Amino acid sequence: MQNLDVLHLVFEDGIAPWELSQFRQKFLAKWSDGRQLPGIRNAKSKHYPRFQFKVRYYFGEYRPMLLVLGQEASLLNQALDQSDTCLPFPLADRRLLQFPINESGTYRPYNLYNYQAFNPENYERYHQIKTNAGRLEMLKKLLNNHLVTLTKGIGQQAAAQIQIQQLTLKKSKQLNWQGIDFQCFDLSFYTNLFLPEYIGCGNCVSSGFGVIRQLKTQSSNESQSPLQQAS
Repeated sequence: MQNLDVLHLVFEDGIAPWELSQFRQKFLAKWSDGRQLPGIRNAKSKHYPRFQFKVRYYFGEYRPMLLVLGQEASLLNQALDQSDTCLPFPLADRRLLQFPINESGTYRPYNLYNYQAFNPENYERYHQIKTNAGRLEMLKKLLNNHLVTLTKGIGQQAAAQIQIQQLTLKKSKQLNWQGIDFQCFDLSFYTNLFLPEYIGCGNCVSSGFGVIRQLKTQSSNESQSPLQQAS
């Protein structure tokens, strides 16, 4: 079984969800001004970023979160054990979790929020399709491709072919990011791949698009099922 290290860095000051772009810009500007995060030079594979900014609802308010994946998660967590001065903003919470990725025997339900599926070419193809069933089938193929990209980008490989079942389009919407409108989707689906909470899927995941959430039968403050947790 292959495992994935995931570091959650939840920052102290609350923001509105639409302010994530501004926070990301401030973070990167302060960070580039003399700060360095361990592992950052290898933080992006060819197609999938392993440093991802998110918005998380945390103890009654929305807060910015940096999700760090793979070896970089362990490196940064070790550095933060010594000092958190490499971060430009104070933390409210830090958790290093470890998840199984290569589990192919069980289908699990997920929601995917603000999924940015398209490049210019497949955007045109999507809108040339006249039926809802045809459009949903195209989204299913794009989602499958993005899940393959995700697993390869974090250095994992699924033991079996990735399968998607019961894909449902919950919402289609336009989201503006730095002056550009993107068509995005909220989806629900089952897959035989274990996906950690908040991990990004699709395009622009480093900027907060395409957030995976596990569907739970009962709510909890921390909807995680890690193999291991280290503070």
